[in-house]
Amino acid sequence: MATLAGRERVEDVTDEQLEGVIKRIVDDAVESATASPGIGAYDWWKILFALYPNSKLTHNKRSKDRAVLSREANQLFLPDDAEGPGRACTFCGQRCTTLWSKMTLPLFDSNRSLNTLPPGTAGWPVCRGCRVALWALPYGAWVTAGSATVLMCDNPQVERYFTSQNVRCAARIRQTGFKGLPTEAGLERSATGYGASEDGGRRGGGCRPGDLPRAGAAGSSAEGATSAGQGPGEGLTAQVGEVAGPSPWWSRL
Repeated sequence: MATLAGRERVEDVTDEQLEGVIKRIVDDAVESATASPGIGAYDWWKILFALYPNSKLTHNKRSKDRAVLSREANQLFLPDDAEGPGRACTFCGQRCTTLWSKMTLPLFDSNRSLNTLPPGTAGWPVCRGCRVALWALPYGAWVTAGSATVLMCDNPQVERYFTSQNVRCAARIRQTGFKGLPTEAGLERSATGYGASEDGGRRGGGCRPGDLPRAGAAGSSAEGATSAGQGPGEGLTAQVGEVAGPSPWWSRL
């Protein structure tokens, strides 16, 4: 989210920039939901379907009407009702009035598991900021057609680097599909390339700024886009893992 807004920290994102992030997520979701197989946007739908398989935007029986899809997408990110019954957001504790269920939350764990709700509840309370962050997840993660791999590190600059690399790769996927990614692109390079030199030293991600046309380099990410996992970071305390359940990074927004 912060990366798309052009900010280093989520706390610095203005209301106007947040609206811009929402518009980008909505536009990309609608474009991918109506795309034909064989073009880049269709591969982005595959990613969204893997993460949000029960959503009206990704389901196999989804509408193909762009106006209907746009309306459905914007409904996800409406401001909380200031006068409604308030609850603490599941991920950050902020007061909110919106309840989300498996239709809108990312698929926790694997596709062999179902998102379940606490007994007697209608959904998980999720504030607007966390709702946007949850749908910004695929932009800042290393994604395939069936998984999203994320990173948590003690150094926020490393997290931002990892996120920005994946934002660029996400932009390329939306433009040209998975086949458009550079052959050297990979999770390990994206996760360990921080601090590489510009003159032939170690480089990360494979999706560098020069790899993308300027007009298509947009994407979004929750700052850090992190989740618990296991994996090495070169000279750093870092964790890499696939998304599996409500993750610590959501509570940081």
